[in-house]
Amino acid sequence: SVGDGMLGLLLDKVMPKIAELTDGLRCSFLRKALTSATDGLCFDLVVGIIGLRDALFMLGLLCLAMAIVMYFVWLRLHQHRALERLHYDCQAKAASGGTRPAFVVTQETAGSDEYSSSSSSDESSPASDSSDDAG
Repeated sequence: SVGDGMLGLLLDKVMPKIAELTDGLRCSFLRKALTSATDGLCFDLVVGIIGLRDALFMLGLLCLAMAIVMYFVWLRLHQHRALERLHYDCQAKAASGGTRPAFVVTQETAGSDEYSSSSSSDESSPASDSSDDAG
């Protein structure tokens, strides 16, 4: 049969060559490979961990720098919104007939009794009195 012929051919031609190869095999190359693998794991691993430590330290510094930059962006936005709110309040006061905003009066006359926070409220009271006279 075909199977017996193939098996016979395999046993007669291929197996003796494999037997010769395994008989002449020495395991000294495995010792060298194992030694180099152990050295690689011990010494190269330490170098790799040190490199990883340095990379993570730099990443932390970059994150800290980014947080500082983002704080300044937030601070600028916060100040811009405060100025926008102040501008809107001044426009609303001017549109309603007020003369000068209260913050200008207190900044110009710091320590003076001539202008006070009560005088700024007195400036708005005549406008309310005139509306009572009309009604």
